[in-house]
Amino acid sequence: MEKGLRQGDVVSPFLLALIAEGLAKLMSKDVELGVFKGFKVHVDVEFQLLQFADNTILIGEGSWSNLRSIKAFLHGFELMTSLSINLCKSNLVGNFLEAASTYLCCKRGTISFNFLGIPIRSNHRHQYIWKLVVDNFKKILSLWRDKFLLIGG
Repeated sequence: MEKGLRQGDVVSPFLLALIAEGLAKLMSKDVELGVFKGFKVHVDVEFQLLQFADNTILIGEGSWSNLRSIKAFLHGFELMTSLSINLCKSNLVGNFLEAASTYLCCKRGTISFNFLGIPIRSNHRHQYIWKLVVDNFKKILSLWRDKFLLIGG
């Protein structure tokens, strides 16, 4: 208990799942209270949070109230979990970037970025955007071509 967990510990994925669920619950509470306004896809469909493992994207309106909510939300999360969020590695994408990135102490990003190896672009329908993903899969699969797979594996 006193030394914490080491990287690769079998309990780590379970704790990460619990913490990610806690983060999602905190965000849903902020939305429920009307403190944070997410991104509306449709009249009835709105989302605020995308998570995969230890990667998280917060999505919402570009407003000062949302920025204050994000800052309070992340600070509360840090206090509850004793985990620190490295905002220097975080990117802010959207409107009024200069003031907002200064307020949150994070970098200004662009609408073109990769999330989990998948390109996120303003227009994802162009074929050239997906060429990098397809090429990466081909490269990985070609490494498997000459390998024999065990029945148990």
